[in-house]
Amino acid sequence: MPQSKKITQMLIQEASLELFPRPVIEEAKQVAAQPDARTTQSMDLAALVSPFHSEEKCRAYLEHLRWPDGVRCPRCDASRGISRIEKRRQFDCDSCGYQFSLRVGTIFQDSHLPLWKWFLAVYVMGESKKSVSANQLKRLLGISYRTAWYLCQRIRPAMKDEVLELRALGSV
Repeated sequence: MPQSKKITQMLIQEASLELFPRPVIEEAKQVAAQPDARTTQSMDLAALVSPFHSEEKCRAYLEHLRWPDGVRCPRCDASRGISRIEKRRQFDCDSCGYQFSLRVGTIFQDSHLPLWKWFLAVYVMGESKKSVSANQLKRLLGISYRTAWYLCQRIRPAMKDEVLELRALGSV
């Protein structure tokens, strides 16, 4: 197995263990292993995850992944003078006056879909041996086809970029 695949799998496993209980992870693995999600009870997975999800937990985890040394402004790269606007879940940079959210500059930008659904979609697509279709994500997450297609269009290139970045570093 290539080194980049191992690293990606370790990151996915670590993130999923912090976000979802073990039964949810096992069900997602079973769904991802199926060639077609219609043969499983995949519609129940979103219902199974919903009592356990927490948008705040997902936001805190994503913030830690994105800015391990503290929040930085995406426009001027300032690390000091960043204020939280709790009511709108945004940040305000005192240096340049830019207001930004946690999602800006990521694949989650311009999306109102809860982060836990994004994380689960990334997990399923990363764990699957073959490509995951938009219809499979639609059934798995209980979302519209258009939203599932949008997720696929955002996640696939991001996963490809990760492999290219690891190859450039000489890990592959």
